[in-house]
Amino acid sequence: MSSIQSRDGSRFDAQTSSTRCSRIHDAETACPVGFWTIEPVTGAVQFDADAQRMLDRGQNEPALRWADLQAAVTPNSHDALQHQLAEMPFGRDCGFVEFTLGLRSGAVRELRAQWSRQRGLVMGVLVDVSSAHRAAAAEETARTFEVALHAAETAARERSRLLATLGHELRNPLNAVLGFGHLLCMAEGAQHPSEQRLRWLNGILHAGRSMTRLVDDLVALGCAESRSAEADIATQPLLPCLKVAWELARAASGGCGVAWHPPEFHDVEDDTLVMFDAGRLQQVVMNLLCNAVKYNRPGGSVWICVRLQADQCVIDIRDDGLGIAARHVPHLFTPFFRADREGCEVPGIGLGLAVSNALIVAMRGTLEAESVEGQGSTFHIHLPLALAHQGVDRADLT
Repeated sequence: MSSIQSRDGSRFDAQTSSTRCSRIHDAETACPVGFWTIEPVTGAVQFDADAQRMLDRGQNEPALRWADLQAAVTPNSHDALQHQLAEMPFGRDCGFVEFTLGLRSGAVRELRAQWSRQRGLVMGVLVDVSSAHRAAAAEETARTFEVALHAAETAARERSRLLATLGHELRNPLNAVLGFGHLLCMAEGAQHPSEQRLRWLNGILHAGRSMTRLVDDLVALGCAESRSAEADIATQPLLPCLKVAWELARAASGGCGVAWHPPEFHDVEDDTLVMFDAGRLQQVVMNLLCNAVKYNRPGGSVWICVRLQADQCVIDIRDDGLGIAARHVPHLFTPFFRADREGCEVPGIGLGLAVSNALIVAMRGTLEAESVEGQGSTFHIHLPLALAHQGVDRADLT
């Protein structure tokens, strides 16, 4: 199929273009048509019944005069109509003018008056082109949308490519920093170095690990957005994956002064099967649990609850920490967005939730958030249920 390329590089096939032209042509051919004449001696104008209706005149109303027509057109059409009316009896042999008529109902109607002179008699056709103009405007809007969509998709692909390249280029020097840092720690440990030197080396390792996590997030976001890494979705028990994520997140939090409540289950059986990618879901759950700890308060709590809702399995991760202002909640999954929290100095650049959302979407699920500032936040992971079931020991999670 042949296609054309626009100046912005987007391509549109000939069939689509032909279809659009056909739609506009169909709208034009379906337009109401009326006829009118100008008597050469008296200059009186006569409209047939169809033209009278288009000009907002009833069948029993007096015939429309030129003065009535000029008074009814909208201001932006007045000058063009006045010019054509002046030329009709004496000027060119043919012409046309498009004008907008203000109706008594308050609406407007777009009309085209075409005329020609034969043997001194001016004869004209009046066409209601409102529907044709609307069709053309709709097609132009669709075209503009397609161009904008193509530009957005191109920008997204370029960004994903940049993130993947950046991650690859940064990983090598970071691996070197971490590797040599570990070697220096081992060497210094054998020689009984000063406490200050060990703090410096541990600082290097900590910064290197932080940079590595950042690079991993960038690469994961790029892969998820470009769909270059398809989710390995399988029908499997949910509880073992949650068990691993729960234990790893709790171990990573250390002695942070936050209480971890045992997982709760509502209507979820031991043999309930869910469709998900175990590795990706574990990454998302760990990220949400770690956030629930990082943005909590001393003595706060973290909960996880699993429940069934229609044909979905829902994982709720809740905390009673700092919470998020209502105006920030709709933007939580936007890359690099960080909600301003007064008195909170948790490091990060706003990629964790964006990556988590992209991974859940790749698993054909949804991630939702709700929060009350000063009272805590809850994140809901929705995943599709499978039809088959098999046994899993729920006690392993507690």
